[in-house]
Amino acid sequence: MRPVAQRLQEIRRRLGFARRSQMAEKLGVPASTYNAYESEGGPPKIEWLVALAKLGVNTNWLLLGEGEPLLEQTTERAPGNQMVEIDPLLLAAMINTVEREQRIGQADPLTRARLIAQLYANILRQTRMDLIALESASADPAAE
Repeated sequence: MRPVAQRLQEIRRRLGFARRSQMAEKLGVPASTYNAYESEGGPPKIEWLVALAKLGVNTNWLLLGEGEPLLEQTTERAPGNQMVEIDPLLLAAMINTVEREQRIGQADPLTRARLIAQLYANILRQTRMDLIALESASADPAAE
């Protein structure tokens, strides 16, 4: 079994679903499709990742094995590393960007997932910095 498949199975059990069919129903996918992912384990589709994140699953852990399996189990977070809602359109754009690159598109799924996660984090970090700068500029009357 591949690591993603093993972690998907662990998440299913941690969420209290004894049978694969129960998890498939919760995610809104056919049981046969879910069985294939948990048995052979390619990275789940973006829609699954969003649904799993809404259930409290740490998608970094699921895809990369980093962090805690469930977000509410994480007791400490680095400053500025708060839980955020994943924007499916932004994430889809990141996936598309990475897959368009010929040399990256040939990479294994784990390498692509790491690149996508890094792109997403960088854009999120830059957006936060831009928002902080805007707030600072509007709060400082001397800046006018």
